[in-house]
Amino acid sequence: MAAVTKVIKSEQCLSVYKVEIPVEDVNQELEKVFDQIQTKAGLPGFRKGKVPRDLVKQNFIADARERTASNLIERAVADIIKEKHLRVAGMPKLDEVSYEPGKPLSFKITIEHMAEFE
Repeated sequence: MAAVTKVIKSEQCLSVYKVEIPVEDVNQELEKVFDQIQTKAGLPGFRKGKVPRDLVKQNFIADARERTASNLIERAVADIIKEKHLRVAGMPKLDEVSYEPGKPLSFKITIEHMAEFE
């Protein structure tokens, strides 16, 4: 995943990041989520897991979009923590999530972390 991360604020125990995930990565993840849903989806007239892809997309779009955003945000936050070698002190706070079809997924994340001592 090629998320673009920009540091908005960095203090001793608090960092704020603005993250933007490109539309290509969002669409790729959305297709993976549709694959997962299609294997378990059941609609009247179809056996479980045998629903055509276009009907899966039509009937489960809200669930797929929610799962896609959740997966991408979770991965991006984990990447930031790993990249910056942060020892997280609390649950990261998510703000300003923007996710519209055909546009990048963007959000702001505030992470409280342990202070670095030398």
